[in-house]
Amino acid sequence: MIERSTFALLLTVALLAGVGFGFHLLEPAQSAEDDPNQLINETVNEHPDAIDGTLQTVVRHNDTVVDRRTYEMTDRPETDERRVHIEGSDGNATIVENETVSWLYDEADEEVQRVDTDELSIVVPAIEFDTYADAAETFTVEHHGTTEVLDRETHELRLTPPEAEASAALELIVGETEYEIAAATIDGPLVVTEHRLWIDAEYAHPLKERTTITGADDESVVLIREFEHVEFEAVPDDSVFEFDPPADAEVSEPPTWDEYDSLTAAGEAVPYAVPDPTLPDDYTFREASVRPTEESAALSVRYADEDEWMSVTVEPERRFDPVGVSVDIDGREGTVLETHGGTAVHWECGEFLYIVGGSASVDEQIAVAESIDCAPPED
Repeated sequence: MIERSTFALLLTVALLAGVGFGFHLLEPAQSAEDDPNQLINETVNEHPDAIDGTLQTVVRHNDTVVDRRTYEMTDRPETDERRVHIEGSDGNATIVENETVSWLYDEADEEVQRVDTDELSIVVPAIEFDTYADAAETFTVEHHGTTEVLDRETHELRLTPPEAEASAALELIVGETEYEIAAATIDGPLVVTEHRLWIDAEYAHPLKERTTITGADDESVVLIREFEHVEFEAVPDDSVFEFDPPADAEVSEPPTWDEYDSLTAAGEAVPYAVPDPTLPDDYTFREASVRPTEESAALSVRYADEDEWMSVTVEPERRFDPVGVSVDIDGREGTVLETHGGTAVHWECGEFLYIVGGSASVDEQIAVAESIDCAPPED
């Protein structure tokens, strides 16, 4: 059985959201050596017609391996179609996405989740590379020559954080406290001491990545993801992205959300007070959604300015245990985890689970979270 906490980290289901990247296209005369950001730009925005391979992730706490997973993947990036089989010590799962439907199959529990692709997307952080754009905006990117990985020529890039932000590990490391990264616990403040990428010279696709995060008392966590084999451009048959649930598996459909164009109308549909957060300047209400449950209702309110967006969600019951970076939310234990649109902060408040997520920074999300009062059920 896959533990729900780990499942949430690896297979976060999030609303689709567009993310803009501030990279420039280079003139033809420029090379990766002249401006290594070119490789980051191509990695994020340009993709091979197909990717077929096996990728492994390893997490080491000091000298001990605390987590190891294998991902067998077939990906058709242009149409956002993929098939991924995940094997780990806590269970196996299969994800199949095509242009209309996404499937998530937990083999041990024999449970299948069916999701309409135009409404939701299944995010597998281990094989996503959009975060490179954010890293390159903050870190200094340097080209350190070429080397071979899997008998393929690669460019080695090293990303160094500015000294003033050395303890901000890719924006998910917040404050100076105790952090949980995968199955490792490490005391802060944390410093990214090494972040290296090996990017395929022909297809601009990452083949290997290594990140070292150091905490107090010389403790360290090393995160490695590396292809064990990979092929490009061998376009798979459409049948690869089809899925027939096993006959004995329980298939569940995504919950239905009712949309409202005002907070007043949404508030009348839930049995508790609608949160009244203190938002960043220029953020305004955009929409609200309510999902009825047997005894209560879930509420999600979306706010945005011209560039960024943020949502505040209230869940009457915990649907999974989020795993990520531990943070303090006004004296309550919270968790920051990565989602498709950015990051999200989860914490319990009264009888409810609260979530603040979106493309805004973690600091802004935490500030909004701390401004929210608990919303007890109304009589």
